[in-house]
Amino acid sequence: MDTVLQEALCDKNWVHNPAEWGIAFFSPDSTGWLDLTVNMHNALRANFSWNQIGPATTEDEQPKSGELGNTAGSTASTPLDQKTKTSVTRTLRFEMELTLLKTGPHQQPPEVKGLVERAFRPRRLTVRLSEGRYPRQHPYLGIVQVFGRRLVFEPSVFPDLEDWADEYSTMVTAGKFHQWKSFYNRALEDFEVGEPLKEDED
Repeated sequence: MDTVLQEALCDKNWVHNPAEWGIAFFSPDSTGWLDLTVNMHNALRANFSWNQIGPATTEDEQPKSGELGNTAGSTASTPLDQKTKTSVTRTLRFEMELTLLKTGPHQQPPEVKGLVERAFRPRRLTVRLSEGRYPRQHPYLGIVQVFGRRLVFEPSVFPDLEDWADEYSTMVTAGKFHQWKSFYNRALEDFEVGEPLKEDED
């Protein structure tokens, strides 16, 4: 794996929102874990193996030298979106194969009883790792956390709707967990708001 990509991706909690209801964690040894806990209820705690497929590419015009976090002097940043207060400086795109595991080194004990057998098949994901400014509102507190990095999966890193057992399908459908595609890291600041912040769909 490219050193810059590894340093940006690995050994960090990537959270779906400031409440940390959904977490993805990648280790440099090609293992990792997912956690889906909502309102104190854990629906999923699973280990996985993963591998990068092919090289990472830069999606926008940026200097080829320097680390992902070094954007001084860059002229390719997107302007601040006045509705979502989001801006993007740089995006790396790469492909990944990810396989959920029934056991593993990270989450003890795993919580995978809500999944059916097909959930443990290898899946290929397109991943975009971006640097910029990404505000995310806490689900029930009037606080917005601004993150410096965003990780977007297509499809979601969480199991598909068809991967869940029948008794979990109502909960998953209501929460749309299988549609959670964006995760965030590197907190920059936080501030209070009086009304809901318009956020990017994910």
